[in-house]
Amino acid sequence: MFGLHALTTRPGLFQAHVLASPSLWWDEGQPLKRLQAAWPQVLAVPGERLLVLSSGRNERAITTSVDAVADFLQRQPAAALQGRLRWQRVQYAQDDHGTTPQATWADGLRLAFDGWPFDMPERVTPADYTAYLAHRHRRAQRYGADVPPSLFESTHFALAHAEAGLTPQALQLVCELARRHAPTPCVQGALGRIGRAMAHSAQTRHDAQAARDAKVVQLLAAGRASASSAAGQATATDPAAPAGASTESDSFRAALARCPSPARTAPSAH
Repeated sequence: MFGLHALTTRPGLFQAHVLASPSLWWDEGQPLKRLQAAWPQVLAVPGERLLVLSSGRNERAITTSVDAVADFLQRQPAAALQGRLRWQRVQYAQDDHGTTPQATWADGLRLAFDGWPFDMPERVTPADYTAYLAHRHRRAQRYGADVPPSLFESTHFALAHAEAGLTPQALQLVCELARRHAPTPCVQGALGRIGRAMAHSAQTRHDAQAARDAKVVQLLAAGRASASSAAGQATATDPAAPAGASTESDSFRAALARCPSPARTAPSAH
């Protein structure tokens, strides 16, 4: 009920409205009447919104009222809805009013974040990083917020550049990874793996600068390992220390100081 109320009274407030078994029959069908009255304002707000409507078994009044809203939406011209409202009507034959919300929320989140993940190929190349940045830009435009690459994504992009001999770009990606993630065994392992790939590439190409870049990454990996160990010891010594508490080793800070300035790759969310 609140979701449809928000859509009709302040259509620009939320990007997604997931309505699980809503009692749209209330007050002789007033929710639908309000939607019809506010329809021009709903479509006038820039940006696309999502509306999910569901009902379950043994919900005759709810199902009838939800179907009425779906019928109204179905009659709207596709061109009018394009870029303004995506909607889906879902019927859960195996769920009732007590269990329909869980199913609706799960499906609603999948629909709301459709297109969020980047389709990482099995064999990543530097060109895939360019494609990722374009995807990240579109995602920021759509959702109004930018999210940096995950540890998995950062590792594979850095490895792709290292293996291609593009060590300056690999170093930039590694330094961003090191700045962003807390010292954990996974981070330490990622830095070590990238450092070895960079060192191998530098040795193969007899590139002194690439060798220096690889050394920075190896120092970061060693520093992260030291910091992770220190964090574990501090937690053991002080049981009141918050979970995940960490410290940075001197070697890590020294290696980070040798990193290039952060690149301006983050897309605008506006």
